[in-house]
Amino acid sequence: MHSCGGICRVRTYVGSEGVVVLLTDLGDLNDGQSVTNAVEKIIDSVIRKGLVTQSATFIEHYERDLAEFDTFDVVTLIPTTQWKSIKREKVVELIAGDEKELSERSVEPEFIE
Repeated sequence: MHSCGGICRVRTYVGSEGVVVLLTDLGDLNDGQSVTNAVEKIIDSVIRKGLVTQSATFIEHYERDLAEFDTFDVVTLIPTTQWKSIKREKVVELIAGDEKELSERSVEPEFIE
């Protein structure tokens, strides 16, 4: 039986360049598709639920054991789904946050219920 479910961490920020949505893959805690394989469904769901509009910037995020090795890609759906790698420093700038926000691991117990 094929599972079409899954979970990821979704964080929304309002920065100087607009709304940014960070979609973090939860690795082994996710029982379904990876963020990469489900990104179109995830973005559609976030928009349909009214959490953000289509003009938001969507960033796919994969955490590594050490935060400095995390990967970030801006995802655009038009005309086709495309990923563009960006540096951690640019993500911090886009979310108008600080390094600590990206250094906290999503798999820590306080984030998983």
